Parts: sequence; C-alpha cells; structure tokens
Amino acid sequence: MSVALRELGPGEVDVLDTVFAGLSETSRYRRFHGGVPRLSPGTRAVLAAVDGRRHLAVAAFAGDEPIGIARLVSTSGAPAGRAELAVEVVDAWQGRGVGTRLVAAVLALGADAGFDEVVADVLSENGPILRLLAALLPDRTTRTDGPETCVTARLRGTPPMTPSQTSAEVHRAELLAAAQAHRLARAARKRRPRRPLVTTLRPRRVPAVGGDAA
Repeated sequence: MSVALRELGPGEVDVLDTVFAGLSETSRYRRFHGGVPRLSPGTRAVLAAVDGRRHLAVAAFAGDEPIGIARLVSTSGAPAGRAELAVEVVDAWQGRGVGTRLVAAVLALGADAGFDEVVADVLSENGPILRLLAALLPDRTTRTDGPETCVTARLRGTPPMTPSQTSAEVHRAELLAAAQAHRLARAARKRRPRRPLVTTLRPRRVPAVGGDAA
C-alpha cells in the first residue's frame, strides 16, 4: 500500500488519536520520554494546536489510515527562530521509511516557514532516530547528557538532505500540493448547501522525538 503525506491543520485530533493508539508502550516511552498510557486533555490540546506558522505538522497516511506524524514547534513563541522536532510512527509501519519521509517533509516546510534552527531531544538508546537525523541533517551537533542526546542543526541556508534520490524540493512540492487540495476539499464541503429532507450517513474517515520511526 502506498503512503501519502499531507500537512495537518488545527484541531485534527482524530489523526492524533489514531497514531497514538498505534504506538506500543515502548514507542510511547521513546516519543514522550516516559510512560504515557493515554494523552492528557492538556497534552492533546497542545499537540492539536497546529497553526502553520509556529507549529507545523505533517501526517502520513496508508489509504485513509493515519500512520505517523512529524512536527516542528517554535521554542521562542515566534514564527521564526528555533523549532523543536518530534516524530512518531505507528509500530506496524516502523522501519519502512515513513519516519524519514515525514521528517524530511516537515524540515522542508520549516525552512520555508523561516525557521533557522532545529533541535531534537532523543533518548540515547534510540538508535533508529539518531541514524535518521544523521542522514537528514549531516551538518549537525550532538550533545549527550545522561539518557538523552540533543541534536541541533541549522535549517536556513542548509537544506535538509534526503537519503534517497528524491530531493527536499520534491518533498516540499508534493506536500504543499496535497495540503492545498485537502484545504480546498474541506472548504468545498463547508460551502455545500444542506438538504434538510435528505440525510446521508457516511463513516468519517509535546515534543520529543519518538520511537523506531525510520
């Protein structure tokens, strides 16, 4: 099954909840750096508060099913500057390149949005994520403090690399096109006049770097 990426909008908690439900206890521990059996209302609200400027998020979908999310969140409260990176991929899709595509895409969006620097706090035991960041951010610095490793890299003037032949520009173009199509579809649904006599029921389709997402 092919995997598609698109930028998330504010309040898409259904995507957040589906991805969180697909994470094992180990993946949740690596993502949140602690035991998280469920998302608190506060954490859930923060993760869903995507605004496209200070908080960017990209989701991966296998068909209609959300399977991963990568995000950049400003650490300065401003649209530009330093951003913290986080990524999680459901266990069933780990090790299949989804995390790499998600991180490459959100880094490209972050560069376009004006972020200068990205920082990721990773559990030192989380080899797959550290290797992913090494592949995408060759010009980086790392600092290990106990169980955590902090990875820092500049975005402006140093586009993130992809480990495949697909360039960051192609990732960005595909992502922005998918996001625009999604927004247009949502706008069209909102403008569609209601038919009061006909009812149709259809099935509805904090940052720290996470599990074995590569």
